[in-house]
Amino acid sequence: MSNLEQKYALLEDDTGSEHESQDFDHPSPKTTRKSSNTILLAGWTLFWVLNCAILGIQCFRLMNKLEKLERTEFAGLKRNVPVPWSVYGPYDNRSDPEATDKEWEKISNIRLGVIALPDSYVEEKGLHKAQRFPWDESKGVYLINAYHNLHCLLKLRTSLLEFHRGEEQSGSFAHVTHCLDALRQDIKCNADDTPRWSGYGHRITGVDQVRMCRNWDLLDEWSKTFPSCWNKIPSIEDINERFSYCPVDSPYADRIIETLGSKNHLGE
Repeated sequence: MSNLEQKYALLEDDTGSEHESQDFDHPSPKTTRKSSNTILLAGWTLFWVLNCAILGIQCFRLMNKLEKLERTEFAGLKRNVPVPWSVYGPYDNRSDPEATDKEWEKISNIRLGVIALPDSYVEEKGLHKAQRFPWDESKGVYLINAYHNLHCLLKLRTSLLEFHRGEEQSGSFAHVTHCLDALRQDIKCNADDTPRWSGYGHRITGVDQVRMCRNWDLLDEWSKTFPSCWNKIPSIEDINERFSYCPVDSPYADRIIETLGSKNHLGE
């Protein structure tokens, strides 16, 4: 090969190397388009993942909120007990009035409904401050509404039976009318919208129709966490004595004995 041919060959090699370098430094339009699509896909994926995460958090918060709304504010009770409306049951046994009276007597003691709440709890729940608990000045005495309603129902029944039997009224008329109005207020407040079925030979609506109720036993258990040791015995007028029905190992036992002496009712 002549010197001239060798020079041309070297020039051709240099040119080829230059083209190869250019190809390496500048990707083809096809490669660039592919990279852009990958970035766009990753961006959309991240966007949807973040949106799903936010939606999940919002749903979780909403479910928690609904759960709290479904439960009662204080004892946390839910309507999860199916109970049918009954007719002529144990509390209205017309063939055996004495048996009916015994059933009502079983629920006549509302002592669990009187509770002693710490002032810190009262403040947290936004309740009014109540009269002082005799054995602890940092607590107030409260009556759970459901037990008050039960008390009023029992009071009305007693008055009605006494009237029916021609007996002298044992309670005041003012107490009876107070209870009537208390139950009226609670019925209006709850505004139960359950449609009761009618007809088909029944003069009474809603017979055996099932509704969801709250668990009264759980209400009893909750009330026991705030014991007041209260019991209303007609023959006892001393307010401190009425609050002395504590267990023998009660933290208030010493103070009760110091205040009441032998008139205490510890263990009863």
